[in-house]
Amino acid sequence: MQILIAPNAFKNSLPADKVAQAIAAGLTRSKLSCNITNFPIGDGGDGTMEILRSHLKLETVNVCSNDPLGRPIESTYGYRSSTQTAFIEMRDTAGIRLLEEQELNPMKTSSIATGKVILDALNRGARDIILGVGGSATVDGGCGMMAALGVKFINGGGDVLGLYPESLQEVEEIDFSGVHERLKY
Repeated sequence: MQILIAPNAFKNSLPADKVAQAIAAGLTRSKLSCNITNFPIGDGGDGTMEILRSHLKLETVNVCSNDPLGRPIESTYGYRSSTQTAFIEMRDTAGIRLLEEQELNPMKTSSIATGKVILDALNRGARDIILGVGGSATVDGGCGMMAALGVKFINGGGDVLGLYPESLQEVEEIDFSGVHERLKY
């Protein structure tokens, strides 16, 4: 008998690879006569990029970034030089897992750090970017990411707005003139 173990992560419990290992260990202990293949998967959310980095043998790029509240952190993304493709997971910079329970306030968080990681990938030469958006602590609709890439959000008085959702209701104009050159059509 052939058994394929292909779990997603168990939210706030185990990553997909550890789930697969636990299931395989249980089957092995059961003495069932079978060949087991572990193939953890991701649905685009937490852990997806780790799985892709492992399966695709991607280079790991370290980058200085920020958490959803703007505090400095070290984060990583996967990169494949042969195709100039970056694999970025939003949870690594804007993830809910980076915050303490008392810090959970989506009106005070931003996706700007994810934009900084995208900027790093663009500057590295990425032509394609695969972005996993699960596990985010933000509700800014990607405005923080766009701001990091040169987009300005302006209110009725001509002022550039902050990058947090509580100020986005004041947006009257979006200025794309400063967007990163590689993103212009």
